[in-house]
Amino acid sequence: QAKIAAGVAAIAGDLGSKNWCVGDTFTLADIAVGCMLGYLDLRWAVFNWRDAHPNLAKLFDKLNQRPAFRDTARLLLEELYAGGVLLSLWKTRNQPAHKLES
Repeated sequence: QAKIAAGVAAIAGDLGSKNWCVGDTFTLADIAVGCMLGYLDLRWAVFNWRDAHPNLAKLFDKLNQRPAFRDTARLLLEELYAGGVLLSLWKTRNQPAHKLES
């Protein structure tokens, strides 16, 4: 757990106050970080990375405003958990950035 927290802190440090992970535009790096953060929500929900790293939360919220990113995550979770508890948790955690349709 300490290694994961240290890795997330390093990514947050690299992001700093920038809008995107690399350069001035959306890149594959942003997708990779977003997938990692979504995975943390799924597999280690007790790790409150949003409060610890508000810059990552801002990036994740921005990524979830992109229909392709948001819908891919939702479809994966629906397929994996068939609308169970984890999907509800994911929807609740991501609600401020967007409204998911039922």
